[in-house]
Amino acid sequence: MNKHFPVDKHINYIKTNALNKVIDFQKIKEINDNAPIPPDLDDLVRLHKIIRKRKCRTILEFGVGYSTAIMADALKKNNEDWDKLTDRPLVRNRFMFQLFSVDASEKWIEYTKGQLPDHLLQRVHFHYSAVQVGNFNGQLCHYYVKLPDIVPDFIYIDGPDANDVNGDINGLSFKCDERTVMSADILLMEPSFW
Repeated sequence: MNKHFPVDKHINYIKTNALNKVIDFQKIKEINDNAPIPPDLDDLVRLHKIIRKRKCRTILEFGVGYSTAIMADALKKNNEDWDKLTDRPLVRNRFMFQLFSVDASEKWIEYTKGQLPDHLLQRVHFHYSAVQVGNFNGQLCHYYVKLPDIVPDFIYIDGPDANDVNGDINGLSFKCDERTVMSADILLMEPSFW
């Protein structure tokens, strides 16, 4: 069994939540060993559980992929639960049960769109953005150039690829194989969160 794809470990959760209708797990298992970065089933199931437990309504995702489908499905189920409420709380949110996915690769955006079931595609908003080197309080980091104008209640960071970060500061870049990407987008947004 591949350590990144322990289907047996999560089979009950996958079946109970019908996640096999969202992602073709058998197909992923077959291509997993050849994938540059294989999907991590532990992470995907954990994401779904967290979003459901916290009753998230608006998600911002950095980096598209299998996580996009999993999070969209969790939001769909949260929306169904919300619709059953007889006494809904007042919520200031124009983007209820919507997922905003930002990526620096138009190729991966198109691929992910093509993999999403139609019933989930309507709640996902894809945004392409270049990524630039920057600094935050004197620390080397990167920023996406254009972000969706939302206030999410859940953020998932799974991108960008270091090779998609443009520019340098004093010769330092993220093209250096030993350097890890360092997102500062959330620090920029944080003061305006609820």
